[in-house]
Amino acid sequence: MENIEEIFNEILVYDVQEALKYSSDGFKRSGNPEYLIYTAHGYLVQGFYEDAIAAVDLAFELGCDYVVYGYNVKGEALLSLGLYLESRRCFERVLKEEPEQYLANTFLIELDIREGLYEDAVNRCVDYMENFECDNNQLADLKCIIGWTYLVNLHNPEIAKEAFIESIEANANCARSYTGLGVYEANYKRFDEAISYFYKAIEINENDGENYFGIAICNKELKNFDVVEEYLVKANSLEPEDNRIIEEYAFELLRQGRNKDAIEYFKEVLRENPNNIEIKNLIIELEKSDDI
Repeated sequence: MENIEEIFNEILVYDVQEALKYSSDGFKRSGNPEYLIYTAHGYLVQGFYEDAIAAVDLAFELGCDYVVYGYNVKGEALLSLGLYLESRRCFERVLKEEPEQYLANTFLIELDIREGLYEDAVNRCVDYMENFECDNNQLADLKCIIGWTYLVNLHNPEIAKEAFIESIEANANCARSYTGLGVYEANYKRFDEAISYFYKAIEINENDGENYFGIAICNKELKNFDVVEEYLVKANSLEPEDNRIIEEYAFELLRQGRNKDAIEYFKEVLRENPNNIEIKNLIIELEKSDDI
């Protein structure tokens, strides 16, 4: 009997459409509802969240007992749709079967953070590390989550720094912990140290726009203006929806005297945040300016 999961995952690495075809054809041919779980996974990867949920529900209706896999897929799809309560129920259902299931636990941590339950998120990380065996990657990731939660949400940078350092001790290739240390140093205006951490993070993962944004901001503070635009453009290419980067780029264009270009980017900022009175007034002022 073929190993559906193994074959599906092998195909998924190279071609999501082919993986989806494999699972869909398998269900049509055999009627085995297990295939529907992998069809749901394929839909999830493509961003077809409602279809993923429907496929999981049908699989369960037809007697599939892949509870952990199915509810993880459904929970992630619901999370992507912003249906936090329903998503949480799915991951809690997984933990009834396997309390140590790492993926479901990390999604519950993410839900806690999204819903502003920051202390709960930290406690969930700590509880997992205390109650279940973690490999070094998992330990580093959980420490990293704790670090970011203290840095950004609980406003305790010293605990955050300690967590980032412990994360790196567990896994020297935890890029997000180096990014966190970069932000920590930048907040204390130690810009050269911050840049070093951002570069270290880029060595590990060159696709995190936060690092290029951080380098741009630090160089701006150091008045190294010749490299600011380069790093902002790179950050924007990786994180095109991040309004912080767009706004900072608009101000850099304004500094260069490229007012027409700056106005277009300020308008983009305003589209995402129409209540930003400061940006709205700045656009009006620039459009009246004789420099345009």
